[in-house]
Amino acid sequence: MSIHQARLADDSMSRKITEKEWSEVGLLDQGIRWDQVSETTLAECQPALSHFDEDSFIYYLPAFLLYAANHISAGILTEAADVVGSVVFSVTDRSSRRRHKRLNDAQIDAVIAFLHFVVAAGGKESQYAQKALKRYWETPEARVARD
Repeated sequence: MSIHQARLADDSMSRKITEKEWSEVGLLDQGIRWDQVSETTLAECQPALSHFDEDSFIYYLPAFLLYAANHISAGILTEAADVVGSVVFSVTDRSSRRRHKRLNDAQIDAVIAFLHFVVAAGGKESQYAQKALKRYWETPEARVARD
């Protein structure tokens, strides 16, 4: 699932997405690696975080983590702040644990470092980051054998 397809999946809650539309949107990301996704695309496709399949979540997560780290101080009513909130939610929400379990040790370390960065930055997201670190990411459960 590409980033634009996951964004389009958000639209499926209000309308039917045709196979043709799905395929065409997927072409927008053809040949673009996660580290080449523009900040504009990340901001526009922020809803994708909720709709990615597990493999796509893992693939695009680094791009979203970097975006969020670069915009952690964004003003409260900005598009960047919305993305930061979504990224923090995607790595702190308990309902996402199945996707979290697919991360390898290096990826887990990156998420932990990101969450510590969020805590240090303060702000409204820091409390969620701190709880997630304590309750999951810095516990043995986070590194239990993966599927």
